Amino acid sequence: MPTDPWLNYLVIGAAIVAVVVAAILVRRARPRSGGDHGGASRILERGWQFYFAPTTLEPPGTLFRIDADHRRYIVETLLVEAQVGEEAFGEYTESVTAGLGILARFLGLKGINVNASTAKTEQLVFKLDKPEREVVNDLDLDKVLRPFLKDLDYRVDNRYFVIRECRKATGITHHLTQSQVDDLGGEATLADRLALEGTLFKSERRGEFLLEKNFDQPMRVMFLPEEIKPVGASLARARPELGLVPVSETLIWEEG
Repeated sequence: MPTDPWLNYLVIGAAIVAVVVAAILVRRARPRSGGDHGGASRILERGWQFYFAPTTLEPPGTLFRIDADHRRYIVETLLVEAQVGEEAFGEYTESVTAGLGILARFLGLKGINVNASTAKTEQLVFKLDKPEREVVNDLDLDKVLRPFLKDLDYRVDNRYFVIRECRKATGITHHLTQSQVDDLGGEATLADRLALEGTLFKSERRGEFLLEKNFDQPMRVMFLPEEIKPVGASLARARPELGLVPVSETLIWEEG
């Protein structure tokens, strides 16, 4: 019995549509590839900074200033309650815009002969172990920040910041390229210095290296600040009216 050619076309067309739809669904369900790092990855929103070193200090509500010589000083730690919760990104590698010099400082590599290119910013890839986030909301922060700012001796040649969020972890693994390792002094030098700091340095595959650091307790490793800046002139006072502005750059400083 002859087959209607239009029926054949309909069957073939339906099969093609089914294949295309299935491919789209699979693509949407698949997490974004982490490239050569394996697994899924995400890019942190701009403004996140590494602490000078892993710390149990400087929670949300901490105010600091950076002077004209890029020295950083703690101004005050406001008593404000932060919400704490586990993050779902422990299975992800992440990347943030920062300089290799900041990474060297974070790892405790003082005095290491780093290449001048460590001053430029690039994507640093890392993974946190059991990450937690501490967040302070606007209402709670405003209650203590606004009265403090009214009496702040604001130095116009300094920049002021308040920590809004921070991230804690029980460990961190950095993924470095061959070029980044070379800029940090080379494989041999880096391996020797990191061993003294209790950081494991190993080659995962050709052209990629891992720096693994575990902590005895959860430590704060990153923070998200807002800048305290003049937002208007006060008619009743000589001091400017201060407000909060998002930070999108990588902050550069040395501890005062």
